Amino acid sequence: LAASISVYLSAPGTEYDYDFALLSVAVSLVYAYGIALPVLLWMGLRYLGVGEWSVVEALAVWGYAQFVWIPVSILCVIPVPIVRWVLVILAFTSSGYFLVVNVYPILASAEAKATRLIIIAVAVLHAALALTFKILFFSYYVIDKIGADIPIPGGDSPATNTTAALVRRAFSLLS
Repeated sequence: LAASISVYLSAPGTEYDYDFALLSVAVSLVYAYGIALPVLLWMGLRYLGVGEWSVVEALAVWGYAQFVWIPVSILCVIPVPIVRWVLVILAFTSSGYFLVVNVYPILASAEAKATRLIIIAVAVLHAALALTFKILFFSYYVIDKIGADIPIPGGDSPATNTTAALVRRAFSLLS
């Protein structure tokens, strides 16, 4: 959606081809993280005997935590790489803080102290989600960007970071 808005703002009347492969990746990622992960966490906690949390509460916590990505996706139309990175970092920290504040008390109530280490896995998966959002979905440029790149693998170069190239690169790394 943000890429379409960016195209419209940069060159009204320009046709835009939707990348349905990237849309499939986005839907799979968001639903896997937003539904499958909290359900799996709930099932794991039930198995370990921590039964204070319902599956509806788990889904609600994850849903509320991910809400922050909606305004970030709209604001990432701004063609300034450092602004995009700051937005992603702010979204990551605010939603991560929300998850920790709401999930850790449930984990801390378990008799087994090792259960508390699950929060580390949640934090790592959350960081992976934020980085994936930034690289796959918030690295497009329809107009020339303003400012310098942050040197990361994949960078913010418009020539190399078309959505199709990013998806191909991501899948080539997986296989």
